[in-house]
Amino acid sequence: MGSLSSGGCVSKSPQKPEYTVFFDTNFLIYLAKPSAPEYPSALKYYQWLKENNVPMLTSVVCVAEFAVKGNPDVIPRDIEVLALEIHHAKTAGKLASIYYQRSKKDKACIADDLKIVAQAQLEKATHLLSHDRDMMKICEHLKSEGIDLPFSLTDPITIPAESCFGFLEI
Repeated sequence: MGSLSSGGCVSKSPQKPEYTVFFDTNFLIYLAKPSAPEYPSALKYYQWLKENNVPMLTSVVCVAEFAVKGNPDVIPRDIEVLALEIHHAKTAGKLASIYYQRSKKDKACIADDLKIVAQAQLEKATHLLSHDRDMMKICEHLKSEGIDLPFSLTDPITIPAESCFGFLEI
């Protein structure tokens, strides 16, 4: 089982791991903006995942958030965009119920993050790449409430791709 940590990255097994990576909105933004200081890190992750045929997923929710300030047509076509299905919505609702019992945060902003967490959870992502502090707090809170999140929450800006997936730069 993977671990959740805002600063770490753990594979599910010591043998040749199989990964499925879920991208949060901010990763897509960094990847689409070469002038962003986060771009080199996002590009390194993306290139390694692509070269190693790792399934890359994101949510239609992330695409909608991206579209607020950017053209979603620039999102690479090899990133699978998942529709928000009924089973995702039910799980997001359950997670929201748990989260809102103790949180005083703005529910509108948090609701989208919970949908993304539900999709990553149900799609059995091994990693959720996010540089969003609120996302990190949400996942930490859910874990503290006993919710099993099967992915490693990984900050792609502070955790280099080579550390996360164990490859060496040449």
